[in-house]
Amino acid sequence: MTPVCYTLLTLVFFLLSLVTIFFQVSLYLSWDDIGVYQTWTDYSHKNQSESFFVANLICIVPLAYICTSSYFGLFKIKVHSFYALHSNQQTDPPCLVFSGMLLMRLAIAVAYNFLELSRVKQCAFFEVMGPLVKI
Repeated sequence: MTPVCYTLLTLVFFLLSLVTIFFQVSLYLSWDDIGVYQTWTDYSHKNQSESFFVANLICIVPLAYICTSSYFGLFKIKVHSFYALHSNQQTDPPCLVFSGMLLMRLAIAVAYNFLELSRVKQCAFFEVMGPLVKI
């Protein structure tokens, strides 16, 4: 890839990181009763002509970035070959089980976080896992 592509990707990921940090901070602000992210999704539902595409895009892009950034760090951990995942089927079974366990634990946390960002009150996820209690 050219240096221009790297620069553009750096800017895109920097902006996505800023947006993610802003969303996380806006969860706990007192002036944000409606929710910044919910405002975006409400806009997409009001615009009926391209509502489906815009609503899915607004949901997929932040969720994909949050998942990618958290899972990338998780799978790059290499501590004395206990957490390490090796290529060419060289990873031993306990490491695979432990990595799968960490993946599932992180998936639940990301799902709770995303549902809190989008201010969803009732869904099947909350029926199974229970509501999120803020401390």
